[in-house]
Amino acid sequence: MIINILSNGDFSEFDIYLLVGVKETNIYDSALSKLNIHFISILEKTYNPILRDLKILRRLKKYLSQINPDLVHINACNSIGFKYSKIIKKHTTAKVIVQSHNTRIEKDKLKIKYIFHTLMKKYEKYVDYRLACSEAAGHFLFSKPFDILKNGVDLSKFTFNNTDRKEIRQKLNINNTEILLLNIGRLSQQKNQLFLIDILKHLDNNYKLLLIGEGENKQLLEEKIKTNGLINNIIILEPTNYVQKYYSAADFFLLPSLHEGLPVVGIEAQANGLRCFFSDSITKEIIISSNCIQLSINNPTIWSSRIKDSSLERMDNRELLQTHGYNIKTSSEKLKNIYIKL
Repeated sequence: MIINILSNGDFSEFDIYLLVGVKETNIYDSALSKLNIHFISILEKTYNPILRDLKILRRLKKYLSQINPDLVHINACNSIGFKYSKIIKKHTTAKVIVQSHNTRIEKDKLKIKYIFHTLMKKYEKYVDYRLACSEAAGHFLFSKPFDILKNGVDLSKFTFNNTDRKEIRQKLNINNTEILLLNIGRLSQQKNQLFLIDILKHLDNNYKLLLIGEGENKQLLEEKIKTNGLINNIIILEPTNYVQKYYSAADFFLLPSLHEGLPVVGIEAQANGLRCFFSDSITKEIIISSNCIQLSINNPTIWSSRIKDSSLERMDNRELLQTHGYNIKTSSEKLKNIYIKL
């Protein structure tokens, strides 16, 4: 999201630092360099989520003193962003934006994440400006009024391209009669890709599944694929800078996430005109095109049945997405104006 917004607007009057907990991919390196963005990773490796957050909290002061920022924009999936805000306010004179990208807390056996999230809520008073990618994400995190910054996309970039379709399907060895299902996202419990394997079990051999992403669930996915004899039907690829080509290569887009703020991949898929199947755990704000439906993640046979009964016809949704404010240029201009205002 950050790269998309900064690439589609003039932010040259700002000196921008991108500070992350852990660097998990190299695919944005060239874009960061081109945009003259200073990149800092606080930790060298990923830890248990709670341990990781505690380590970041302890080390944040050091980096704040190095950067001495005027404005800090925190993108958060839980109320840890409020704790960051307190530390920022204590050690700098910076204005603080917190932006919500989530609608609920991941379940864990000891409810540690939920407890941690609840305890951090008291620090919301240190936030100067509240942003959310959707109404649902805003109401999840904030107790005070917030503004919406939509996850806009480059509508021309993600328009269906038949040349890209032929190129990618040939590369993946997918013939013209085979139907390609696509999922893009971190390979994790939240994104629920294991459920996609259950769907594929109820489809015939003519259906193929492409997963694009990396994450902690990759080994689990590979084991389940092997156990169910689907090695020849499922492809896993690492993230790519040319993801728009894979939307054009696909026939359906599937997103069975347990929860989402408002997934940008869902907007990209609709910009490409794909028929989309979203879980009913995702905010209803994701449904913009009539070519999309939400289904329960309690029963994979419902998904397989609807997929088999669905048309492969694409829709041109560009004007619709433009009207609903999902043009990246609009999002970029809005964020720049917020920065200037603060």
